[in-house]
Amino acid sequence: MDGYEATLHWHGLRQMNTQYYDGVPMITQCPINGGQTFRYQMISNEGTYFYHAHTGLQKFEGLSGSVIARLPRSKDVLAEQFDHDLPQHVVFVTDWLHMHIEDKFPGLRTRIVGQDPKSLLINGKGRWTDVKTGNTTNTPLEVFHVKKGFRYRFRMINGMTSSCTLGMRVLGHKLTVISTDGEAVLPKVVDVIYSSAGERYDFVINATQEAKQYWMQFWSNGLCLDKSIQQLAILNYEGANSTSLSSAPTFQQALDHSGFSLNYAGTNCRNETSSGICMSSLKSGYCIDDKDLLKEEPDLKLYINFTFPVLEPEELFKPNTHRKYAVLAGQAYSQAFVNGFSFVMPPSPLLSQYQDAKGSVCPTNGTNPEGCAGNCSCTNVIEVPLNAVVEIVLIDAG
Repeated sequence: MDGYEATLHWHGLRQMNTQYYDGVPMITQCPINGGQTFRYQMISNEGTYFYHAHTGLQKFEGLSGSVIARLPRSKDVLAEQFDHDLPQHVVFVTDWLHMHIEDKFPGLRTRIVGQDPKSLLINGKGRWTDVKTGNTTNTPLEVFHVKKGFRYRFRMINGMTSSCTLGMRVLGHKLTVISTDGEAVLPKVVDVIYSSAGERYDFVINATQEAKQYWMQFWSNGLCLDKSIQQLAILNYEGANSTSLSSAPTFQQALDHSGFSLNYAGTNCRNETSSGICMSSLKSGYCIDDKDLLKEEPDLKLYINFTFPVLEPEELFKPNTHRKYAVLAGQAYSQAFVNGFSFVMPPSPLLSQYQDAKGSVCPTNGTNPEGCAGNCSCTNVIEVPLNAVVEIVLIDAG
């Protein structure tokens, strides 16, 4: 459409020797204008990934989808864990608003406040209940079909955009996690999987239960816990009676569920307990052949500080300035900084035309210069040596 531009980012793909196709506007490429064509070409590593728009707020409007790269079964190190790996068992979860996202960003302090979603969608499907009236939309739920006696590999993609985390369970079934973010892990059996936006989990469902229909439940967690957002899908056994489905689980039942969880925010990550484990407890499913990655000391260690200070209107809206900000939950103006810099897009793509962009680059190598007072706006570039092993430490400085 004229007046719109877009790029597509391929979330999780390494882009070895295809860095120009990473899809970050004004970093790896110019945005694609309406009526123009840009062909993305890359060699994918095996695993579960997804694509999404990396321009404006288009991802929240639904411009995203799955990317699945499979190996021949003879070469898949996880092949012995499942019988079937089918395209129809991709579980793509997105959050959804009932208005254009442009009405929510940067946000208002009155009337329609906050940026939280209203509902979730599973492969674009789902129902929504108005908590004020109790009315529920008559829209279809996603249905995943299995046959008793077989093990099925499911690929769950958290394609959400908001700050909500996601809980997921399949009633009456255990979930055997075998891969995360495209990388194989040693199998781990859990009841609930928690994930954040951008994460992917492959898990196996062993279809050994009574041949009927079972609920798959997805619910908001973390910062969106008080919104009571949930969505349902159906696991349907071949030959199941359509009346065999039990009463739909409630949001509160998901919170009260006491099963073994993966990645729950309240888990003690130092010790595996009877309630759950953290991501750090998962073990790689294959040996790492890149010995440089196992070096005891990296060539370079970077500390990246994230801060989100609250700004007064007098400071934020100074004449002749156009600073980026967000209104948090309708209460405060906030601006994001990384190592004291608020990022500004360069005038041309850094990857192909770095010389043209030098005038907008921050004056130091990713550290706050003297006199900046902690709120400089520029193109923040941190340079690292070629072929260096870099350890990056992310710090939430508030």
